[in-house]
Amino acid sequence: MSHLPAAGPSDDTPSADQALPSLVVGPVTGAERDGVLAFSAGLSAASAGPATVSYATADGSAEAGADYREVRGTLTFAPRSTAAQTVWVPVFDDEAAEGPETFELRWHDARGMRLPVDRVTGTITDDDQRALGVEPTSLSVIEGRSGSYRVVLRSRPAGPVTVSIAVPSGAELSVSPAVLEFTPDNWDSAQSVTVTAERDSDALADPPVSVRLKAAGGGYADATAIVRVTVVELDVASLVVAPAAAAEGSGRISFSVSLSVVSAQVVTVGYATREAPAGPEAATGGRDYAATSGTLRFPAGSTAARNIEVTVHDDLLDEIDEVFSVELSNPSHAVLAGAGATLSADGTIIDDDHSQLSIADGTVTEGGGVMRFEVTLAPANARTVTVHYASADVTATAAADYTPASGTLVFAPGNTARTIEVPIADDNLDEQDEEFTVTLSVAVNAAISPPARSATGTIEDDDESSNQENADPESANVPLGLSLLQVTGASGEMYPAFAADIHHYALACDDATTVRVTAESLNNAARITLLRANPSRNHVFGAGTPYSAVLVDMDDDIVVEVADADRSVRYVVHCIPPDFPTIAVLHRSEEVSEGLLFVVPSRIMPGGFWKSFQAILDNNGVPRFHKRGGARDFRPVDHPVTYQGTPVRYLNTTSLLDANFQNIAAISVVPPATGGDGHDFLVTPDGTFVNIGGQKDPDRDMSGYLDQDGNPYPTSMAISDAIIQETNADRTQLFYWNSWDHRDTLNFDVDCRVANFPDAYATLNSIRIYAGDIIASLRGCAQVLRIDRSGGTGDVVWKLGGTDPGSGSQAEYLELVDDPAGEFCGQHDATLMERGGGRETVVLFDNGVYCLGPRKGSPKFSRVVEYD
Repeated sequence: MSHLPAAGPSDDTPSADQALPSLVVGPVTGAERDGVLAFSAGLSAASAGPATVSYATADGSAEAGADYREVRGTLTFAPRSTAAQTVWVPVFDDEAAEGPETFELRWHDARGMRLPVDRVTGTITDDDQRALGVEPTSLSVIEGRSGSYRVVLRSRPAGPVTVSIAVPSGAELSVSPAVLEFTPDNWDSAQSVTVTAERDSDALADPPVSVRLKAAGGGYADATAIVRVTVVELDVASLVVAPAAAAEGSGRISFSVSLSVVSAQVVTVGYATREAPAGPEAATGGRDYAATSGTLRFPAGSTAARNIEVTVHDDLLDEIDEVFSVELSNPSHAVLAGAGATLSADGTIIDDDHSQLSIADGTVTEGGGVMRFEVTLAPANARTVTVHYASADVTATAAADYTPASGTLVFAPGNTARTIEVPIADDNLDEQDEEFTVTLSVAVNAAISPPARSATGTIEDDDESSNQENADPESANVPLGLSLLQVTGASGEMYPAFAADIHHYALACDDATTVRVTAESLNNAARITLLRANPSRNHVFGAGTPYSAVLVDMDDDIVVEVADADRSVRYVVHCIPPDFPTIAVLHRSEEVSEGLLFVVPSRIMPGGFWKSFQAILDNNGVPRFHKRGGARDFRPVDHPVTYQGTPVRYLNTTSLLDANFQNIAAISVVPPATGGDGHDFLVTPDGTFVNIGGQKDPDRDMSGYLDQDGNPYPTSMAISDAIIQETNADRTQLFYWNSWDHRDTLNFDVDCRVANFPDAYATLNSIRIYAGDIIASLRGCAQVLRIDRSGGTGDVVWKLGGTDPGSGSQAEYLELVDDPAGEFCGQHDATLMERGGGRETVVLFDNGVYCLGPRKGSPKFSRVVEYD
């Protein structure tokens, strides 16, 4: 959860502030399927000057990455304007039935306005019902024959669901099967129920029978449904009309009307179309279909079916399937099946238009200011469509050549075009044209066209080199760079100490801080420019005034460029929050590589809460990238992999990030697993996902494995097994491993009694792929296992650490030898490595906590240890 400063009014607010306009914004509620929550923010009155306010989301019961996408930014209101602006927060639609979830949109750092409140609530309502889906809901069955209907669950259940089917006493019907079983794995696979009508000897049409379906278990205890079954008499001529469906592009829907038996006289029956009750699925006569009515005629002695043809209109709108009905009435010399005055059947118009999003390339000269990318939705959609976008470098460099862009586009119903605007920087260098990309991802209510998922932006150079024959030859030999770079006025000091060959620095900054940037060049002929997000505001340093004042926030970059006719060098000062943990380089050897270090630094703040960040550090301890909010696992992906067409570059706990560190997707476990764990998460070169997590079992009996005196697990608590699960991009399970199935190999009753977490006994905290198998660290049992994944068996190949499981286990036991500590415990990051010549070693970080063997009771220490 983000911790932002409260920014409401205080008792000592100057009276002049009371004249400032107030921010007007309220809570917002929306459904998951809407794809986005829109917060409208305006001012209570016009402001004399510009007014700005920053915002950021913060978790409540909804979690960023799982239920909604984290957003942050700043709104700017022009002078004398009260026009509302919109903050769009994308929300994710899942398949789980759950209650409403909330997050906060927090406001801070207001300038030119007052904040009566510093936060408003966003509520995401669930649209996944615990309901039974039945199709069709009405059925006509001829005496002595059978018909069928299908049953499915509307959302993923929490556990097994039993659906009982009851026929009223005295009804001349039977059903098979009488009980259906659904699980979290097959909840969306329809199951068929057969209805058989008994043959009787009377000639009376009976009213429809209500067959009742009732669910139990898995959170579906209150779910019921009814199927109305009409028995069609064979002892009297009965009219039956069957439901019909057709794609809107077919032009018509045909309803079949038939007689159960022949009549000695001509049979007639009237018909007419009827609109369904008002709702999103109701088709409209005249717009979606042509209303029609008439009379059908059946010759005497014939049961040949007659058809009612209804014209349907084909539009170019992506929409849900729509329904209307045909109603029979006023029969002669026959009865309507069901013994009613009318008999109807539904007609479903199946939509055959599928919206696709595409983005077109953009081109602009450096002096053009803004590059525009057109995003098109075709055909139009009856629902709100959202899509995320993000820029990425190719040969152009973000913040230097263009302003990095990311966000969410929203297409209102019927809207087919939106524009992404990317500010372009103008320099004075004669250079090649430069390119970057803008990629679409995570669309809601539409698909992204694969060929047009990504667009290229080309920045055309408009600078020509000066006549080099007239250039100062001595100046050309002077190194290009700065002789001085100072940034003052912030809450901290710039580090490391300035040197001409160091191009990245860090500076602790508060939001809305005015700093003074001073820069001087090694080369008097070079031009020094302070680059701004808006290129029109770039500042060129003059010889007599080698400084510029600039307003920065704690997440900004200050970029200074020094350039001559054909060369350029950029210096970047990265603003970091004042509460960012202190980073210092204590010693650097000559052998250190020039790589970057991914870290998750944390510190305890006043009040006792943790403040965590994600950062990428260079060899001077400068955060080249930082982001608020911790993650247990933040690292680059070491092999090419894409998700829904977007390259995955980094992992953040169980989320996939693109090259700009924007969230692509949050990957979670699927049933039977019930809880994920952010300690580790893998994406394989094949594009599959390997999660660790838990599976709680309320009936897990621990007493048979642990003696009561040494049993740390409460018998009344649902115990969580440790699981490893591999899924594909469609969330289909490919591999599953559960610690409970291997408890004898683990020596559960001896090795797994630490119980540092009372509801878990194994506690997986790292996994690695080695030669297709999984190397798993089970901290709760102080063991490392090699698990057969390549063969798909899930068998434990060998066990390192703990005690010998004995002859009852097929796993090889690797006993620790020549380890002066005698054991490892509470370990992390177990990695199997090949050292050459067929020699393999296990390297792990030994925390030295939760020990059960020789180290129990000894002073705690941690170490890195390698075993042959």
